[in-house]
Amino acid sequence: MKKRKSNKSQPEKLKISKIESTNEKLTSRGGLFFLNEYLVNIGIISRLSNKFKYLKGSTKGLSVENYFRQLFSFIFDGTRFNLTYFDELKKDKAYSELLNLSMDELATSHQIKRLTGKFENKSRHVDIFRDLLLDIFISNLISEQPEVIEIGIDTMVLNNNDSKQKEGCSPTYKGVKGFQPFQVYCNGIIIDAIFRDGKCHSNHGNDVKTTLKRIVKKIRKCYSRSVPIIVKMDSGFLSDENFTYFEEVLKIHFVCVGKMYDSIKDYIGELPANNRETYFGRHQWEYIEFGNKLKSWDKFRRAVYVQQMSTTMEQMVLDFAKSDRIIYTNIGVNPEIDSGLRNLSKEDYFSAKYIIKLHHIRATDELVNRDLKEFMTKEKLPFRAFSSNQVFYYLMTIAFSVMRNFQRNISTDVLYSNSRPNSFRRLFIDIPGKIVSHSGCKILKIARAYFEKLKLEVIYERCKFASFYIPYY
Repeated sequence: MKKRKSNKSQPEKLKISKIESTNEKLTSRGGLFFLNEYLVNIGIISRLSNKFKYLKGSTKGLSVENYFRQLFSFIFDGTRFNLTYFDELKKDKAYSELLNLSMDELATSHQIKRLTGKFENKSRHVDIFRDLLLDIFISNLISEQPEVIEIGIDTMVLNNNDSKQKEGCSPTYKGVKGFQPFQVYCNGIIIDAIFRDGKCHSNHGNDVKTTLKRIVKKIRKCYSRSVPIIVKMDSGFLSDENFTYFEEVLKIHFVCVGKMYDSIKDYIGELPANNRETYFGRHQWEYIEFGNKLKSWDKFRRAVYVQQMSTTMEQMVLDFAKSDRIIYTNIGVNPEIDSGLRNLSKEDYFSAKYIIKLHHIRATDELVNRDLKEFMTKEKLPFRAFSSNQVFYYLMTIAFSVMRNFQRNISTDVLYSNSRPNSFRRLFIDIPGKIVSHSGCKILKIARAYFEKLKLEVIYERCKFASFYIPYY
């Protein structure tokens, strides 16, 4: 039996035929509110404001607290890193509400430049930022309780080649002019850094020794007096002076990639091939252990030579194209330093396979550089003065560490804990919101689809009760 057709006509779909402006407080960066709440509640804003309060001689103009709050928000947003963007934000009522500031308290680009210009390239300023990075790291250690602390060191080139008359912008080993900060990494965040000229090479001055001394001292004082510490580094830091300092002064382990000199190649070629063993990682490697002493060294070091093998499972690697490395370490050599590792039983820390594994995971340090540059959106720093760019760089590294901790501690069940910065910004920060006042309180309203998907009610509660172990000095 055929169905009878309905006589009711379908309602005509309405199309947008007109546009109008509104005075309602709308924002496309609703996620900034949660990051700012987290930043304030863990005490970073109050600490920096207290340490630098003397920069303002009067109560007029931009306060130190608002300066840091707006710069961090500017960095988290990442829409643009031109300082003129502050002039655009000053006209945005919704932005002022997100930061819990009045319109008069929003900064102009000139106010940011003037206050940034008051910072100096001196330890009394720089150490405040470096101590904060270290304390965030210590807070993570106390929370995670690792039995072995693996630290990576490296440099990162910031390409400012097209910048004119920028103080400290000099030629780097990558063939461009810029800056080359020395950075220390652990578990995907930067735990200490020295902002430097581009001409400063990896092993410049005493940067390696003084920086690791600060870190080891802090770990021993605030976390554990006996936890084993292993420093991973590339051939740019290959130095008998460094190795001796690690062993005799800091009492820590190191794993360092060496340089394949002709004398080493000749010696390896004479070793019996049947003495080599196999390491299975992402690829298959042959390795052999021996003691090696370069001409400038005072004593022999434990060395592990590794060479990539051809396998039937993957593309054939020809002999002349096989990747090979020599790795130097003091693990298993010094009984006093080794005592901490001997008390552990989860892994064979003294085996050559563990040393090769440490060398391979050192590549994660390069990923931190990649993610930090993505977080910065561009490598070109916004100021001409070296000290001003130094402040911006340190605030950038602190904000990067805060964002990483937010992902791991606050939004861990919503977003991947190591999401790339662009992914985090697009998925979490760039959400539409509306700010309304009702019954004497302000309310941030988020579209239900985002509210439920990102579990914003749960995240807001976590932000309100977030805390770090960040002691005042």
